[in-house]
Amino acid sequence: MKKHLTPMSITLLTFTLLIAFLLSGYSLSDFEKTIFAIFISIALGYLFHLKMNAEKMIVRLQKAANISKVGFWSLDLVKDELYWSQEIFDIFEIDSKKFQPSYASFLHAIHPDDRELVNDAYTTSLKTKENYSIQHRLLLSGGRIKWVKEECETEFDKSGKPLLSIGIITDITTEVEHLHAVEESESSLSSIINSIDDIIFFKDKDFKYLGCNEAFLKFVGKTKEEMIGHYDYELVSKDMSSVFREMDIKTLETNEVSSGYAWLTYPNGKKYYNLIKKIPFNYHESDIGVLGIGRDITALHLSQQKIELQSYVDDLTKLNNRKSYNERVEELLALKKRYKTPFSMIIYDIDDFKYINDTYGHKVGDNVLVKMSALIKSLLRESDYLFRLGGEEFVILLTETNLENAKKVALKVCKSVEENLKTITDNKITISVGVSEVNESDTEDTIFKRVDDLLYKSKLSGKNRVSF
Repeated sequence: MKKHLTPMSITLLTFTLLIAFLLSGYSLSDFEKTIFAIFISIALGYLFHLKMNAEKMIVRLQKAANISKVGFWSLDLVKDELYWSQEIFDIFEIDSKKFQPSYASFLHAIHPDDRELVNDAYTTSLKTKENYSIQHRLLLSGGRIKWVKEECETEFDKSGKPLLSIGIITDITTEVEHLHAVEESESSLSSIINSIDDIIFFKDKDFKYLGCNEAFLKFVGKTKEEMIGHYDYELVSKDMSSVFREMDIKTLETNEVSSGYAWLTYPNGKKYYNLIKKIPFNYHESDIGVLGIGRDITALHLSQQKIELQSYVDDLTKLNNRKSYNERVEELLALKKRYKTPFSMIIYDIDDFKYINDTYGHKVGDNVLVKMSALIKSLLRESDYLFRLGGEEFVILLTETNLENAKKVALKVCKSVEENLKTITDNKITISVGVSEVNESDTEDTIFKRVDDLLYKSKLSGKNRVSF
């Protein structure tokens, strides 16, 4: 490999030869003096170039330090001399013209609660011969606090004796205060969401949990450490995890709020009906996860169910009412047309019921309705339906029942009322009945009219009988 003379090597060679000649007492000729002068000029020019570049580099470093709030320091452990750059004086808010840096004065500027920590970090690095990095506080005038980051490395001789420590100090007050503000904000937010009874949780884009409130931890029966980083199927039942996953996917695919209802089973076995909302949210740069909120609406749900149930039930007899009848008969008619499934209808009312009310009072009349309803309901199958349409008019829908079997039921009902309903001791209670099987061409109106006409046929024929 060829080696070339560099400006640095020429400079070193020139000064080496010059020193050698001077020490030897050799007298130089005019030519030799000229040659040496040329080499010395080159060498001095190069050294001047190096000096200028070094000064420029120092200026650049100085500017960078000013911008980044970074100060440089060095501690000569042999001479016990500490050097600070101007930036360190600025960071420590000390006048460089009136202050002589020393290790002791450096420690004095550190917050009392951090001095031992910083001193231990430095002395330990001298023992272990390892670099160190530490964050600590400065206590300034008026009790003001600054945060700095200090990094240091030390040079050692061959025997392991420390010679020179060099390091940088960076003012990180703004960053630390921002971090503290974020932490305080997160702490406040955590306190707020933990005080809410609703379950609140956060998931990443893969639907792994990022966090939650205390209410959610009670729901899953886990600690926060056991919950974070896990999926629904690891925390709740398969059925519930499927419901949650379906909502999560919908939320991210549409990038819109989604909502739904679900029964949530807690570790103690209790079930609560929840309204669940899922909201897309940015949790890291462009990554979008899911924020979920679940509210226990069990009481409201049960109340609504009760109200809905009441809207289908007759208050007095507790039988299904006209609204329930209208829905059920339409369902059975649809089954009849689609699957040819037979069903029959019975309509009955109480004979001379107005006389009973007028003679014995409405309270007795109501008692007759209640007792008769319970009696007739006991005669029917679970698959049959009994409705009170109003007053003393009742309808029975017999599922999967043709006319012949419907006649038998109608006759049994009519006879049972006559023989067993003894609500009024001195007055026999009877009913008149109409019965017919539903045809494929029937509508609710046609079948009802046909059976109602048969009911009145029984009335006109002497009452207490069945017409078909």
